Amino acid sequence: MRWDFIFHRDFITDADKRSYITFLSNLLKDKAYVALAYMTGILPIAKYSSGSELNMFAEYTMVSEELYSDSFGFTDSEVDELYGRYLKRQTVRRVTKEGLKDWYDGYHTKSGKRVYNPRSVVLSLMNNNLGNYWTSSGSYDEIYYYVSRNVDSVRDDLAQMIAGIPAAASVREYAASSMNLTTKDEIFSAMVVYGFLSFENGMVSIPNRELMDKFCEVLREAKEAE
Repeated sequence: MRWDFIFHRDFITDADKRSYITFLSNLLKDKAYVALAYMTGILPIAKYSSGSELNMFAEYTMVSEELYSDSFGFTDSEVDELYGRYLKRQTVRRVTKEGLKDWYDGYHTKSGKRVYNPRSVVLSLMNNNLGNYWTSSGSYDEIYYYVSRNVDSVRDDLAQMIAGIPAAASVREYAASSMNLTTKDEIFSAMVVYGFLSFENGMVSIPNRELMDKFCEVLREAKEAE
């Protein structure tokens, strides 16, 4: 269940969000028929649940918690297994393991493991093609807003990241739940939560070729819009 879907919709009002939280609480909290409720999403429940409405959930993220952190993407061993199936199925092979790493690897878990973008790996192997499978969405438009206006010189740091130089950042995962971002730390936090940047040891960087292409596109569009 993608719990935070409605929070990304422009037509949803604050009253709708409050009603939705109340609905989830009434549906799941302290109910004898609920043995386990598993919900996925980008935004933290704690940000939207005031008081004790949804305090029965434990939140696990790739950046802040080591437990389950390697479940947020494909590990090397999982990609090896999928690539083995690909080799058996394809007679004309246009995808290499090195190519998968270059295009879709680069994210870091709390424990320090590197993980791949799972959707892009699957599509690349299915299509027998290394390419950009990143989907533009509402989050892409929101990020573009801050880059195009160079809020807190964020565009300058992104240009350095494209050149391979990481930038220091204090990542707070709750930042992605608000698009009223005023500092680089808040903007980079949102980019990490949405998967645009990788975070490790207090530094943010562009994780792979797939995202490098996207950021080059964003900076080019921002420059043309000036």
